[in-house]
Amino acid sequence: IIVFLSLMVVFGGIFTISFVNVTRATHPVLNISTWIIVGVSGLLALAGLVVPYKYLIVPAIVVAAIGCNLMLVTSALRWYQKDSAARFYTFSWIALLFGGILLALSKFTILPRNVFTENGVQVGSALGIILLSIALADRIRHINMKTQQLQREMNAELESRVAERTSELEVANQRLKELSATDGLTGVFNRRFFDRRLEEEAARCQRQGALALLMIDVDHFKGYNDHHGHPAGDRALTELGVMLRDFSRRSLDTAARVGGEEFSLVLFDCQLPGALERLERLRRKVEALALPHPDTEAGALTI
Repeated sequence: IIVFLSLMVVFGGIFTISFVNVTRATHPVLNISTWIIVGVSGLLALAGLVVPYKYLIVPAIVVAAIGCNLMLVTSALRWYQKDSAARFYTFSWIALLFGGILLALSKFTILPRNVFTENGVQVGSALGIILLSIALADRIRHINMKTQQLQREMNAELESRVAERTSELEVANQRLKELSATDGLTGVFNRRFFDRRLEEEAARCQRQGALALLMIDVDHFKGYNDHHGHPAGDRALTELGVMLRDFSRRSLDTAARVGGEEFSLVLFDCQLPGALERLERLRRKVEALALPHPDTEAGALTI
């Protein structure tokens, strides 16, 4: 009786700390007090192997009573703090304590010894085990609910990340398409894109309206490169590319570099007078850049 009564308090205390989550960080007083009772009960269990029964029964019952009440207070506190499993745990300790009290009172001859008082601990333990099983099932239910919630949150986060990456990939693919269709120096479309777009616009113009095709060539560009150097020639072509993009603001207009210093503008639904007017405006704008060129009549870069 001494050994197993003390071991009940030892394992009950350890189980209580774990089951109702009474850690040193969250409940330091209860945690330390329970461990003290566990240690004393462990010593009584060892002493029960060698010390006579009559010397240990009273200390064992007192320590067990203190330990069981401490566990009851602990579980009641956790119940008050909204731990759902603690309510079943509290009732299980009440059942166990009731049986233990009956046994203790009979040992102290306060109650007579009979089948009820002598077997009170066994009956209380059986009720406690049933209630602890319910508490464990409730704890598993809450763990499953938290796991499912965590799974949903993880799935939502994963879907969000996948959508974000998909969006990034779509932007990157669109950027790659633009880069594959764009001239790296001037920023306008390249020859391959121009050929495909010209076919599409020619077919569209047969159904819907006129199409203007403007061919633009930089005058004496080889002489400009020879005189000023290739970096200056590249800068001049870049400037022309910026102007061409400004002249093709409509969604169906297309500016492209079709050769070294040769450019093209495809203007959808544009009649001849309008095309000539825009081309003349572009010519004047290029001449107004006043990029010095020794081989032209204007003394500047022209188209």
